[in-house]
Amino acid sequence: MKSDREFGWIFADCGDSFVVFDLDSDADQSTDYYDYVLNLVIDLYGLPADLSESEENEAYSGHCDRRIKLGTLSGSLVLGDQAEADGYDLYDVCDANSGDLEYAMAHLLRTDFFDEVEHTFFYLYDLVMEPGQERHKSMLLRWIPSLLFRLRSVRPAFTVFFPRPLPYEEPVNKGKELLDFMAFEEARKKMDALFALPHERPTEETPPEEPEVEYRIPEQVLSHMRQAEDSKPYPDEAIDLAEFHLYRDAGFVEIGTSRLLVNVYGL
Repeated sequence: MKSDREFGWIFADCGDSFVVFDLDSDADQSTDYYDYVLNLVIDLYGLPADLSESEENEAYSGHCDRRIKLGTLSGSLVLGDQAEADGYDLYDVCDANSGDLEYAMAHLLRTDFFDEVEHTFFYLYDLVMEPGQERHKSMLLRWIPSLLFRLRSVRPAFTVFFPRPLPYEEPVNKGKELLDFMAFEEARKKMDALFALPHERPTEETPPEEPEVEYRIPEQVLSHMRQAEDSKPYPDEAIDLAEFHLYRDAGFVEIGTSRLLVNVYGL
């Protein structure tokens, strides 16, 4: 039956963002995993300390000719508390949105503080400073919760950042790689035979048992399993110590040896 409804969708525009709603969906339940992660890019400026009263008024209205760009902040604001209140698993929300968020949640779930704080947080992708403005970076990092509250009416309980490694070469052991691959193939054949349907089982005489072999799981299989373990995604020599110290001075600490830096507010 053809609907006599004039519109099928609602387009809501908020200036710097917009959403589209299908009117055939339930207005009270029109959310999915992606609605709980707000991807933001925020330009940051400095204003001189000697602004006149009229210049201050202009600044509060969004206009000021004397502003100087300091840098650009980018990241994801994860509305974890709202997601959980709506019945979503926060790990699944992060996993659906990006591998970075999934990696962060795998480690956050194993920390002592995670059960003591609210679960709305900010995943900082980067804070890129303008040339000559690096000295202000630590100060801007401290203002993240206030910036997000004033811009999006949401104050995160903590901020997470994953510093990228410095260039380094991973040691390559071709012999070990070959042995791992051979062991993996042999294990795969055994598993195929174990789970084969009855008519698929070999009819020939069962060969004598082979001696037990200690099989090693290849690195590519272990990589995902390690996300929930206290492992090092890159070695100590690849740490940018200057960047680590800068974030430490701004209140961030590393989660185990995950390279994830977290700043918990209010604890």
